[in-house]
Amino acid sequence: MEALTEGALGVVIAVPGPLAAQLHGWRASFGEAAEALVPPHVTILTHGITDDVDAAVTAVAAVAARTAPFTVVLRGTGSFLPHSPVAFLRLATGARECVDLHEGILAAGIGSGARFPYHPHVTLAQGVDRQALDEALIRFAGFAATFPARALGVFRAGEQEWEQVGEVPLGG
Repeated sequence: MEALTEGALGVVIAVPGPLAAQLHGWRASFGEAAEALVPPHVTILTHGITDDVDAAVTAVAAVAARTAPFTVVLRGTGSFLPHSPVAFLRLATGARECVDLHEGILAAGIGSGARFPYHPHVTLAQGVDRQALDEALIRFAGFAATFPARALGVFRAGEQEWEQVGEVPLGG
């Protein structure tokens, strides 16, 4: 997820198990401080603002109930350069479902405009020097992995970190 804006809501699909541990280690290897890293995930929303967290979790659950669990296939890399220093893994499968979830949550009145158009991905490197970004893009160009998307995690930004305030299953 993006930098903290206290009170913001984030909605993610967590990358599970050993794949998450690998991605976390690889991301730290590109120069990010490991303690600053959030667990690997596909962000669905990072700009939700609400004072009523319970109502937001209920609204996210209603959107999630309309989407059956699906498979995410990560394949290859991409970058948001020159606009943002981010290297990422592409979603070869599952991107359409993520876009539908993102749009559904916005339509439920939970989100607001982001700085950039929504693009589902898993971050490999962020905020590091250009050499590290290029290394991530090259090193993982042929990377492929698959994992199930079964739930959405709902987080609220605090002063120092994101705190999970709910988890809702896909498909109800």
